Amino acid sequence: DKEGNPLYPHILWADQRSWRESNWIKEQISEQRLFELTGLKATETKPLSKILWLQRNEPDVFANTHRFLNCKDYLVFRMTNRICTDPSDASSTLLFHILDEAWSVDLCHTFGVPIEKMPDVVQSSAIAGYVTPQAADSTGLLPGTPVVMGGGDGCAANLGAGCVEDGDVHLSLGTSAWIMQSSDAPLNRVEDGLYNYCHVVPGMYSPTGAMQAAGSSYRWFSDIIELGREDRLSFEKDMRAIKPGANGLLYLPHLMGERSPYWNPKARGAFLGLKRETSREEMMRAILEGVAMHLAVIRERFDPTADQINSVNAIGGGARSDLWCQILSDVMRVRVNRLSRLEEAGGLGVAVLAGVGTKLFSDFNVIHKFQTVERVFEPESNSASFYESRLALFKEAYEVTRHIQAKLADGM
Repeated sequence: DKEGNPLYPHILWADQRSWRESNWIKEQISEQRLFELTGLKATETKPLSKILWLQRNEPDVFANTHRFLNCKDYLVFRMTNRICTDPSDASSTLLFHILDEAWSVDLCHTFGVPIEKMPDVVQSSAIAGYVTPQAADSTGLLPGTPVVMGGGDGCAANLGAGCVEDGDVHLSLGTSAWIMQSSDAPLNRVEDGLYNYCHVVPGMYSPTGAMQAAGSSYRWFSDIIELGREDRLSFEKDMRAIKPGANGLLYLPHLMGERSPYWNPKARGAFLGLKRETSREEMMRAILEGVAMHLAVIRERFDPTADQINSVNAIGGGARSDLWCQILSDVMRVRVNRLSRLEEAGGLGVAVLAGVGTKLFSDFNVIHKFQTVERVFEPESNSASFYESRLALFKEAYEVTRHIQAKLADGM
């Protein structure tokens, strides 16, 4: 509200309560036009859908909202008393003109969101303000310390993964997973099922394809079989002894609906090919392969002819696994460069933003002093040939079962 008090619990990115609002958005504007303006498709995960949900279900909250803020923007406000955001987060909302890098008056009018409820936009590396005396008392930081704006997690990780030149690509293998490219312009077509953000590097963009349940698929099954962290190395050794294909087992990794390229909130996960003798090691290997195959589906939308993306920088906790990195390389037929700092890439990117913003660093290429390639995984020809056939089966499995998945999602 106008005093800076939060009015409603934060709605997380994966929350899909606003599917009706997402459908309504699609009725107001063509997918093509929306993509041209914003670089995005309308989905229930986007902030606009959630804002409209609040408008329809919590009208008092909507009416009393002074500004809608992402979590980092709220922290910047608490530190500086300035209400603002950056292009990377603004470009995720469906209300931001991606080429003009400004809130779209037309889109705000079309969807009934007062433009004055949106925060000012400053560059990710800009000094948003300075630590106030009140914030200093609360945090122990010195009053007057500069506070740099920062960026959205994925785009900050794009910088933290060393992707600062046109054509650089990174893959994040965390709870969710994504493939993100650095580009001088927005890329792709709306029918590709991918989307574009503004990069945290000024003047650049971050074309992206993301899936919902990557590391969370691993964690889900680990919990079921009570696989502790201390047992993972020996368990991976056992999985290495299993040939590609997990003894005829196929895993569809859609535990939380699916984003790119299907944008299907009713998608559901499945194991196909289970046998009486199927082991837990085979099931976990199938999970690693299923995640890799869905990322390969996304990669194909980026690069249909497979002649542009030859190498990806890998970050995220899942990239600690040698086996998973090798499977990714084999399935996607690309060189996988595992970086030295995996789970800290987003924070590392923001640290570089802070350094550039305060003139400690001269430019964004300084990232290469902090982020290096730890190990390279190259495709193994026999495995890659097998996975090429298995990938076709993986795609067919989704298409053949998606109507069943939808019925199950609806409670049948």
